[in-house]
Amino acid sequence: MLTRSGRVLAMSVAWLGSAVGLASEAQWPQFRGPDGQGNVAGTRAPYSWGEDDGVRWKTALRGEGWSSPVVLGDQIWVTAAEKEGPEAPGEQGTVSVDKVKLWAICISRQSGEVTREIPLFEIDDPERIHSQNSYASPTPCVAGELVICHFGRNGTVCIDSASGEVVWSKAFVIDHYVGAGSSPIVCGGQLILVCDGADRQFVVALNPQTGDEVWRQDRPPIRASNPDMRKSFCTPLALVHQGQALVVAPGAQWGVAYRPEDGSEVWRYDHGSGFSLVPCPVSDGESVFYCTGFAGDAVLALPLSGEGELEESAARWRHKRQAPHQPSPVLHAGRLLMVSDTGIAQCLEVESGEVLWKKRLGGNYAASLLRVNDRYYLFSKEGVATCLNADGEVLLENRLDGRFHATPAIVDDEWIIRTNTHLYAIGAYERI
Repeated sequence: MLTRSGRVLAMSVAWLGSAVGLASEAQWPQFRGPDGQGNVAGTRAPYSWGEDDGVRWKTALRGEGWSSPVVLGDQIWVTAAEKEGPEAPGEQGTVSVDKVKLWAICISRQSGEVTREIPLFEIDDPERIHSQNSYASPTPCVAGELVICHFGRNGTVCIDSASGEVVWSKAFVIDHYVGAGSSPIVCGGQLILVCDGADRQFVVALNPQTGDEVWRQDRPPIRASNPDMRKSFCTPLALVHQGQALVVAPGAQWGVAYRPEDGSEVWRYDHGSGFSLVPCPVSDGESVFYCTGFAGDAVLALPLSGEGELEESAARWRHKRQAPHQPSPVLHAGRLLMVSDTGIAQCLEVESGEVLWKKRLGGNYAASLLRVNDRYYLFSKEGVATCLNADGEVLLENRLDGRFHATPAIVDDEWIIRTNTHLYAIGAYERI
């Protein structure tokens, strides 16, 4: 039986699918799936798998990229980057290269064959990135029959999925400082990009058909003068509250909710000195839960019902131990499950923020969590997918040869998994 919050979330996802702009043909249209929160229910995708267990095909990918796969019909789309020249180390763990070539790659779900490799940009002397980042980290999104590939300051491209032709291309040049991270989403029929640079911060909405700018909203003023503490990389969350579509976009110092139709602010919340936020927020339809980034080092619960600038006391609770800096959490049935970058998994009660359990898994984590029916998957950089139940019991560990940076997709009872070198299809396949 669904809890009240579960019913609210289910209704919100249904509303989002019909009115907020997720393509009905796209089975996995954006980062973290149809609801943007990593929830997969009703699937018969296998719980256990490995290199010699259930792999239907395994396809090598050119270059590198931490972007997740998106799925449209028989097409799987990812982005990739090919670096040229030696990597030169820089400050704060960054590296630079002489040139980077950016690609969109389409793979057949049925066969695993690479059907298109579309060169999009060649960037000479590109912006440095962090050694743990890639030049192709933002996940594409689907708008109808269009696939939007985003590379931060290096460009945003719309591709016709049928022909492979570029429909439009543009760039919003900001100083990411360590490379791009935030993925685009579609909400209210608009393409939403969060551009939180070290130099300037804004949210922009585009017409996905034409690339024309519909609105642009500057972010609230930031206290920090250090450019490093003004940037952020969080993918926004589209949700519904009391019949109103919202885009919740946490960034340095502020969490903000916008109306997708015109970009106007509904509320803003000063969460403190946190910056470089990466994990995507999650919501039960009544509250939103997000990580406050480096220096913030917390997870907070914020009601969706506020207006204007909220008081500090508006937060329902704030949890300050082992908050993730990279992996996004999952929320289900009154529980918030998350893992720190260094492998500390914990589960909080949504109502109170109380820690229900905590467990050291080992390994290092960047990919976001997935809930698959009543089980939870956590994907380490070491190539281990740990499956837990809601009480934190380790049910099994699945291993692949590569490393997990991208978050997998699940479509038609099948896993679509990207490692640092390959794309896998694991499970059953029924042609649509």
